[in-house]
Amino acid sequence: KTFYFWGMMFVVFLFMGCHSYVEVVKYKSYKAKDYITKKLKVYEPKELLYPIMDSIIVKATECPEYQNRNEKLTFFVSVNKGNCFGPEEEQDNPLLCITVNYYSSRFSNHRWTEGIVYYKEYIFYIDEQSVNIFFKETGQTVSILCISPEKYQYDVFNRGDRDMFWWYRYKHGQFVNLQYGHCPNL
Repeated sequence: KTFYFWGMMFVVFLFMGCHSYVEVVKYKSYKAKDYITKKLKVYEPKELLYPIMDSIIVKATECPEYQNRNEKLTFFVSVNKGNCFGPEEEQDNPLLCITVNYYSSRFSNHRWTEGIVYYKEYIFYIDEQSVNIFFKETGQTVSILCISPEKYQYDVFNRGDRDMFWWYRYKHGQFVNLQYGHCPNL
């Protein structure tokens, strides 16, 4: 009986540590009242961005992760003054970051979106632009429908590092690729 008792205790302790780490996320679908209209400035990319944008479009459209979608891919762009954590000499060399938006833009709250760029039938949302050297204003605005920031359910659409991204430093009139995220399926 002692052997069975200790055997059962061992089995109980063995399985006490087992726990399903799958987190169930409650998602409520958005209703019409959850959307707002936001006005964005329309920009055009300056010619020096054409090769970068062309390359990113090609890489993203070739990635199986982004194929067979009902909607065309969109991108998010941010432009920062420089590297606030890096060497002092990099402070005046802007950083350009472009990421692929996997989900339809109607599932975004566009909280930080300042403008929009239409380029070769694709949309690039400018999320942050502390330096305005890569885009020129057209004087036009466009209204988009997006989720109200108060209703936005970020965690549901968090894909972690599964989306492709590109970081460039603009230095001495040239772009230097600092890092990029490979296609998740390759």
